[in-house]
Amino acid sequence: MSIFNNITVIRRGILFLSLLAAFGLRAWDLGTQSIWIDEGLSIWDAQKSTIELLATHAQWDIHPPLYYLVLHFWVNVAGSSEFAVRFFSVASGVLTVPLVYWLVRLLQRRAAVEAHAVSRLLATLPPLLVAVSPFLVFTSQDARMYGLLTMLGVLATGALWKAIEATPSFTAHHAARWSLYAVAVAAMAYTHYFTAFILAFHGIFLLLTTRHYRSRIYPWMLSLGGAAVLYIPWWQSAWTQATRLIEIPDVWPGVLSARDVLARIVVSLVSGSGADGAQAVPMLAAAAFVVVGMVLAARGAGGVLPSRAALLVILYVVVPEAMFFAALYIIPKFVERYAVIAVPGLMLMLGFGAQGWGWLAARRRLAAGYVLIGLVALLMVGISVDETLQVYSAPGYAKDDTRGVAEYISSRAEAGDVIVLMMDTSVSFRYYYKKDTPISGIDPVRNVDYLADRLEAALEGKQRLWLVLYKADWADPSRFVRDYLEDTFDSVPIEHKFHGFELKLYRLDPSEHYDVSTSPEIRRRADFGDQIEILGNSHIPASATAGDSIPLLFYWRLPRLTDDDLLVSLRLRRGSMTYWAKDRRPTAYGYPTFYWPAKEMVVGRLPLEIPPGTPPGQYAVELALYSVEDKRNLDLLGLDRAPSGTWIDLGTVEVARPSKPADLHALGLDRSTGRQLTSALALLGSEIGGSSVQPGQTLPLTLRWLATATPADDYRVLLSMTDGNGQVHRLYEGAPVQGEYPMQAWRAGELVNDRYNLVVPAGVAPGEASLYLSLVPPSIPAGAPLDSAPSTILLGKLQVTSRTHITEPASPPQYPVGARVGEFARLVGYDLSGDTAVAGGSLKITLQWQSAGPADANYKVFVHLLDGQEHVRSQQDNQPDRDRAPTSGWVAGEYISDVYQLDLPAGLPAGRYQLEVGMYDPQTGARQSIATASGEPIGDRLLLRPVTVTAR
Repeated sequence: MSIFNNITVIRRGILFLSLLAAFGLRAWDLGTQSIWIDEGLSIWDAQKSTIELLATHAQWDIHPPLYYLVLHFWVNVAGSSEFAVRFFSVASGVLTVPLVYWLVRLLQRRAAVEAHAVSRLLATLPPLLVAVSPFLVFTSQDARMYGLLTMLGVLATGALWKAIEATPSFTAHHAARWSLYAVAVAAMAYTHYFTAFILAFHGIFLLLTTRHYRSRIYPWMLSLGGAAVLYIPWWQSAWTQATRLIEIPDVWPGVLSARDVLARIVVSLVSGSGADGAQAVPMLAAAAFVVVGMVLAARGAGGVLPSRAALLVILYVVVPEAMFFAALYIIPKFVERYAVIAVPGLMLMLGFGAQGWGWLAARRRLAAGYVLIGLVALLMVGISVDETLQVYSAPGYAKDDTRGVAEYISSRAEAGDVIVLMMDTSVSFRYYYKKDTPISGIDPVRNVDYLADRLEAALEGKQRLWLVLYKADWADPSRFVRDYLEDTFDSVPIEHKFHGFELKLYRLDPSEHYDVSTSPEIRRRADFGDQIEILGNSHIPASATAGDSIPLLFYWRLPRLTDDDLLVSLRLRRGSMTYWAKDRRPTAYGYPTFYWPAKEMVVGRLPLEIPPGTPPGQYAVELALYSVEDKRNLDLLGLDRAPSGTWIDLGTVEVARPSKPADLHALGLDRSTGRQLTSALALLGSEIGGSSVQPGQTLPLTLRWLATATPADDYRVLLSMTDGNGQVHRLYEGAPVQGEYPMQAWRAGELVNDRYNLVVPAGVAPGEASLYLSLVPPSIPAGAPLDSAPSTILLGKLQVTSRTHITEPASPPQYPVGARVGEFARLVGYDLSGDTAVAGGSLKITLQWQSAGPADANYKVFVHLLDGQEHVRSQQDNQPDRDRAPTSGWVAGEYISDVYQLDLPAGLPAGRYQLEVGMYDPQTGARQSIATASGEPIGDRLLLRPVTVTAR
């Protein structure tokens, strides 16, 4: 007996130390960090009258009122300092420790644990882990309801177990147990709506143990009914709050990565806000060790834990976190503290797992096993303590530095200042800011007109504006406010950084009235695929200099909510050559289209960049949109909803060369590594657009020239390729920059980007090929042997791959044609997926070509669906075989199967439609002529069978 008495003393000592540690860790440094936005709301609510508090929550908030009511009475006694308002959460966290021990004792009451001294001692491990848990310590230092919610979850779970383990006969004592459960559940429901996760875990447990607890189902449901009766005063408000939660601006209908979120949930159960998803794998491995220990605890002879109790503990963790994970796909808003309700269950799992291994060591009488279990328990506590110490200083746990921002502004504020709080943090900000400087709060709304009105009102008659952004990309997702202020006013440098905030200061002219325009300078209306509309943009400058970056504003609107991540492709083009292109989201990166509201204007800024070295001349600025998923540009729809291309012309810009030579070092170019090809010309570098190519495909190439002096002659550029068989192929011979910028016009020190789209001839043999550059003086005639060029250099090597050439048709086409297209192709026939199609569906057309030899260009095939007025209602244009069989790579006699799928608009009227096909040069737009098999001209298109479209 003495050993058991000693164990009892040690156990009580550990429990006392656990309580002491729980209080010390939670109270330590309690008032050091700033009140952050949510804590400010807690204080603001708590300082109201009881009636006003309840009315505010019912009408405007998204949380039930119990925590705020308790805090209301608490601050009336203890005050509203940082320490005082957080101390109630400290009390809830400390009380969770004895409640967890109480639950441990309840779960082990019917187990033969008394026979194992080590198991008795390890029963104190779960409350000890709760005491030192970094997640629970962090939550207990926050003036929010999550500490109270966690404590009530343990109380409700213990009350449930106590009630179902009692004899099923109805007695007053038994009724009291179920009443305790009902009160605990009602208190949870009045604290947070995540109560549903705990109730689901209780219900699933009873469902899985129906065979044993069948007679307890009815009392449980009756008890829930009692909790519902206690909750009647809040039912209507709860429904209103649930609706508001989905609609509030800070919750956007987006897409979350299942893998990342699962990893964050796993790690946050241990670490809380300091979670690092990379820790998920070792934690899952540790979880496997724990689960095995729990199995040993539940199945061992004599046992240390009933199997039903083990199931309860596992469900305590799994069910709430699984429901949390599922809820993220309804309201995608991940915050680590939402996982806190399952932490006590995890600590129970860790404790019982250690007990199971301890039972095994006792049964086998393995002294080493005792040592191992002791080390594991110390390791568990040690890891928690180590992480808990990070709560006070690590960035992952740091609260937003509201105090720092307020004190910085307060010490520098002047008469005529105004403070604009983006993401209205006025409650927490005013907690610290006591001056009478005007403060204007702007919520993170997505209505541009509202933002403009609020900003205009704040600027009126002011000399300086302090812009306080709380989580800047959340407060100003499209950067509308930040971009306007940066474009309009001079900014004053801010020397300090503040956690959670971005602070800016601007000088204003108090005599001027500022009109924050929400109208585009150039109005236009273009519909891209019925998915997104452009309403206008800022002016394209008439002229620019190579090296400039020009900010352009674009005005967008979604006709309906979308799940697509749409990207803008903006390009600078001259003739057939694109000199610059960039793909990005239409507005700020953190504000993708699947976050946008429907039918509201969204303003985004995109830079038009004129790369250094861009040759002088006039360039077209063009724009297209596409979805990240399918990569195909969206069709531009005309007023008749018919496709009319994919690129929209925004205007032209005249590019001039810079007044002084480019800074090669700033551009990452090294003059010393360049090749001096003549006394006046150096090649600084070259970029080959790919490491492999097949015959007939286009190979992009950029040559970066530096004129070390003004060239005396206009040299020709000769580009050639030597294939794997040693055969040489001329790819291009002519003036650089397609003859549009003669070399003799280049100035000393000028950088010139020279771009080419080289078509690889059909006769290039597969294998490794070498690409060469030669500079040919005008004294050597065009077409002269390659070895006559005075300077030839190797640009690089690449792999030429082969394409299978089919010389026999796979099968006769469904509809034979035999028409000749140009001088290089014959349309043998085509197959249709059917003579009828449904609006909103698709129509598949398979063309069968036969080649007469390679073409002089890479032509595109067009397949159009025409209505009765010859308007294009659906189309697909691409090179044959989805760009895999370019016409310049065709071999005489080969057959090419070419598949097209026309997506039919959902609103396409029912009726008969005509299909037309043909080929055109994408550089010039010129179509190839078409003739019958006997040579009789048909025109530049071929009409196929009509198809019938029916309504959906």
